[in-house]
This record gives sequence, C-alpha cells and structure tokens, in this order.
Amino acid sequence: MLTIDAMFQKSTETIRRWFSRSQGRPDSMDPVFGSALPLSENPLAALGQLEMISRRMADGLLSGKHRSTHRGGCTDFTEHRPYSNGDDVRMIDWRMHAKNDRYHIKQYEDETNLKAILAVDASGSMSYSGKQRNGANAASKFDIARTVASCLARIMVRQRDAVGLAIIGETISNTLPPRCRPETIIQLNEALAVAKLQGRSNLGACLTETAARNRSRGMLILLSDCLCSLPDLKKGLLAWAQAGHDVIVVEVLAADEIDFSFRGSMILENLEQPGQKLDIDPGNVRHAYLERMQKHRAALRNTVTSCRGELISIRNDESIGDVLKRFLQRRASSAGGASAGRARR
Repeated sequence: MLTIDAMFQKSTETIRRWFSRSQGRPDSMDPVFGSALPLSENPLAALGQLEMISRRMADGLLSGKHRSTHRGGCTDFTEHRPYSNGDDVRMIDWRMHAKNDRYHIKQYEDETNLKAILAVDASGSMSYSGKQRNGANAASKFDIARTVASCLARIMVRQRDAVGLAIIGETISNTLPPRCRPETIIQLNEALAVAKLQGRSNLGACLTETAARNRSRGMLILLSDCLCSLPDLKKGLLAWAQAGHDVIVVEVLAADEIDFSFRGSMILENLEQPGQKLDIDPGNVRHAYLERMQKHRAALRNTVTSCRGELISIRNDESIGDVLKRFLQRRASSAGGASAGRARR
C-alpha cells in the first residue's frame, strides 16, 4: 500500500502538467479568482490537485478579516498540529518551538465548534462538463463539487470546526464522520479523489439516511446539480432542518445547461440511464428548454427556502472563490449569533 509521500511523488509530474496548461491565462492559475480546471482521472493525481488547490484557497481566504470565526466559549486543549500558512500566529505554542525549533498550533475542543457534513452528489449527471471554453476542457460538475468540498473542509478544519463527508448518488457510497484533526483533510481528499459516479440520483433518500446518522446539531452542505425530484429532495433537506441543522445547498451546473447555447443537429444522452439517447435540433427546443429550466431552478430555490436553507449557485465556468466567501460570511454570522446567545444566558 502506497504511503501519502509516495502518492504525492508519483503524481507530481501529472500535477505539474495540469497547472502548466494554464500558462498565459493568469486568472485560471489562481483558484480563488479563476474558474476551476478539470481534475485528473488518475486518483493519485486528483488527490494532489485537491491538496494543492485547497491549500491555496485556504491561505488566500483565511488571511486578514477572514482569519477566524472562533469567538470565546469554554475550551479545553486537545493536541498540537503543524503550523500552516494562514493560521492564527497567536495559537503557536512557543514553548514547543523553543524545544524543537518547529512551529505547532495548539488545538482546542470548543463547546461551540461547528459540525458539518459535506454531501457530494456522485450521480451520473454530475459527469457532464459541457463544451470546451477558450480552447481548454471545462471542469465537470463533479470536479467542481469535489474541489469546493475540499476547500470548504480545509477552511473549516483550520477554523477548528469538525467536518465529515458523504458521497451520495443512487446510494451512499462512502462516509466519514465529522472530525477536526490534522489527518481529516487528507482522508477527505482521498475519498473525493477515488469517488466514482454512480447511476441515478436518489438525493432525498440518501440525505434522510445521513441525517439519521448525524444527530448532533450542525450543518449540512449539499453539493449537487439538483436535477432530481424536488419533492424527494425536500424530504431529505427537511430531515436535516427539522433536527436543528443549518442547511446550505450549492447548486452546481454546467454553463451549457443554463444557456443551452448549442447549434446544429445533436444527440443528447441520458447520463444516469445509459443507452437512452435523443436526436434533436437545438433551435427547435431552445425556448421550451430554457423556460423549463428556469421554472425548475425557481422551484429549487423555493424548496431550499421552505427548509430554512440557503441556496448558492455556481456554473462550471465561474470562480469557486465566491462560494467559499459566502460560506465564510455565513459562518461568521453564525458564530456571532452563538456568542450572543451564550451572553444572554
């Protein structure tokens, strides 16, 4: 079995080639402000990509005013972890530094720590990436969801929040319980890197089942295209909301699914039911498609709102940084509310 160091060494060349494709396109070199690039089909290389992107994201977004959302509360020391760029220097254990000349952060178990579950949709429709953009392959919806999940996880762990994972689709294919430990990120990224797309979407049932497994109040973050039965999805979201969890839905769509900018005769294939194909003329169905898609997305917003949740939308040709910034703002607001609640008590 390969060690983590061996995996990174083996995937170094693939990762370097992946980043070199962005030469001449400065925005795409910075994942905070540029649209995401496709992840490698090689799990080892994909793991390295997720590690590199999430580190850069966390370093950029947790500097300055986004450094930490931790406020007060009763804390107990639990363990040390190596210092990472972007960590609060006030948490460095200088006594340990004097002993071994290395920087370590003191970690605490906080009674108000957030416990979050990242539910990543791995149904067949998430494989869609759409047309090439500016000569480069577009990232699939699944790549976007995995990248955002990896970045959110690293941000939350750095802010001493516990984060877990559920890979869902037709069934629940993998889960990790919420943890806030140094190894949490690599375990989560490994699970994301090897995740396989599977069959039809069954989000409602999967979310209901994961809610039953996570009884401690926290947060659900669903990353999906939400191209599913909305009544079923509502049942799954309500299972979390009614148990006292915060609910955030990140709707991930390809640009073509929103704009329907196809031309000429084409064949559409059902990605969740292989073998089902439809020969169409885009010009003849564009108006009806756009109208139906707009109605679906409006209904999705109403569904999420009715579950007291928040909907964040992202296209595969947009920056993922905006999603992460909105999460940080939401987390800071929640932390402030929790502190105020303790003060009133």
